[in-house]
Amino acid sequence: MRRAHTRLLLETTLGQHLALALAAHLARGELVPDPPAEHDARQIADALNRVGWALARVLPLYVREAPGAQPRELTPAELEGAAVLQGAGVVLLKNGRKLSRVTIKRADLRQAVAILKRVGVREVAGHPGAPPRW
Repeated sequence: MRRAHTRLLLETTLGQHLALALAAHLARGELVPDPPAEHDARQIADALNRVGWALARVLPLYVREAPGAQPRELTPAELEGAAVLQGAGVVLLKNGRKLSRVTIKRADLRQAVAILKRVGVREVAGHPGAPPRW
């Protein structure tokens, strides 16, 4: 009984989704060697955009079309030409549609951080002055 409960809890936790902005914030602490000063909101938002964009390059993004709805995976065609904005809180699609309920699977975050540690956020996200686009 206890083993089955532990397995169910693990499966439930790994299947959970995190907001892209939260995932970018968590990953930033491990990926950005010199984080911006806490009082510089613009630099923090830019760093989160870059990290969110880099995460999106190495793991699937999902969107909740309505509150309480099951997340669906965004397709590569949808993400082509998209941008991560507003501290990774918004994904702006090429057609102008803004997605604010973008998530990732919690289980994917650790692997994505490991990949980005090896490759580097700047190498995946582009140069600091470049807009975070796919």
